[in-house]
Amino acid sequence: MSNSTGLAPTPPLPDPTEWNGYSTAPCSAIALGLAVIAVALRFWARAGILRLTGLEDWFILTSLGFSAAITACVGLQLRHGLGKHVVYVSPEDIQEFFKLSIIVTILYVLSMTFTKLSILCLYIRVLSYDAVRLAAKILLGIVLISHAYILATLFTACIPFDAFWDFSKRGTAFCQPQPVYWSHAGLNIVTDFLIFILPLTVLHKIRCPRPQKIALSIVFLMAFSVCIISVVRAILIARDIKKGEMNFTWNGASAATWNSFEVNIAIICACSTTIKPAVTRMFPSLLGSGPTSSPLSDDIDAARGHRQHVGGWERDLLDTDGSVDLVEQQRRGMGEAKGLGHRDPETGSEADLVPGGEKAK
Repeated sequence: MSNSTGLAPTPPLPDPTEWNGYSTAPCSAIALGLAVIAVALRFWARAGILRLTGLEDWFILTSLGFSAAITACVGLQLRHGLGKHVVYVSPEDIQEFFKLSIIVTILYVLSMTFTKLSILCLYIRVLSYDAVRLAAKILLGIVLISHAYILATLFTACIPFDAFWDFSKRGTAFCQPQPVYWSHAGLNIVTDFLIFILPLTVLHKIRCPRPQKIALSIVFLMAFSVCIISVVRAILIARDIKKGEMNFTWNGASAATWNSFEVNIAIICACSTTIKPAVTRMFPSLLGSGPTSSPLSDDIDAARGHRQHVGGWERDLLDTDGSVDLVEQQRRGMGEAKGLGHRDPETGSEADLVPGGEKAK
């Protein structure tokens, strides 16, 4: 029924006491805590037990730092309207909310970029299939270029930059059009799926016992969940835009939670293939060692006896724990582990290592 003035009825205002930010901080803190544990186990395994670290380890540590900064910024956003209905948020808080939003977005891109670089660097060091290593190098270049573009457009989200949160300057400022931000989502999703798919091309050639196949399956399930979260987040944003939804402080609470899950699960996935030495130290009977070791889940660098020196990809033969030669155990117990040949640093040719350090004929 129309009213007497002929105007459409005013929609009822939302309940001013409603707040949907209750779970945002706890979920973000828990996700970050799990990522911290994963990175700590990674460095214990690689620096403490195996006595080796690579560029990929420092990349993932950098990513963790950006993730921690995201969690801190989300905490500040909760103080400036995140989780509240926008009609009840003051103009000053809205300005601070948008300022923190662009910071969180930049930190999110930086964290995901360094996580992807860490994973790809590990692929390049671990996989001896030339075609797969070449694909990893190409994909690394794609990630660098695409994410540099994303960062460039974020740092020029508005010109002048403060027009992004100071709406009084929007009239004369240049701001990036909406399709630019959709391109960000597309590039992030595509690179996520490509990184997930790449090792699957050789995974079927790796022989390992059932418990470690289950562990590897869990790792790849987590990796796939990161891809799905990227898609879900994009769908939710698209739905709000299509509906003309302007309650951004209210909807932002769920977006912040999804962001935290995505960056921290990605970090955990990047660490999961490197922490087995630490896990077996704590729980010796859980995954086992020696002939039952899985090349991927046992930090393949150690299984192949490789050490990465600063300034190059040179590798040295070493024992994994100062007492056990996993390469020798693998050769005795299960034969050649396909796809994990040693690349001779002098000749550049591949050779399988056998007990005694000789090359297989």
